[in-house]
Amino acid sequence: MVTALLLIKALHWLPQKRAEPEVNLGPWDEEFREIKRGSQSRSWKNKWPYAYWKGNPFVASPVRTELLQCNDTEAWRTQIFRQDWGEEARGGYKQSKLSSQCNHR
Repeated sequence: MVTALLLIKALHWLPQKRAEPEVNLGPWDEEFREIKRGSQSRSWKNKWPYAYWKGNPFVASPVRTELLQCNDTEAWRTQIFRQDWGEEARGGYKQSKLSSQCNHR
């Protein structure tokens, strides 16, 4: 859990060439409380045994682009998803809450 939170925070604060903020993120203190609450909604043994990341890899971040190469549940036990923010905005951001993405180890 701590590793996932550190990854989320690191990916959020990486320097970017374009000044495009992440979409649908509140102040970090509030986001952290919600993520913590979401992570406690399912016991560790009932979480999916995969690393999970969902976001926009195309924000001028080489780390995010390289992350796409790790999307292999058999070899790396990871699930990497591209987030389409246009579609998400049209849907009211129902699928992008970080606190609802805490179902993986």
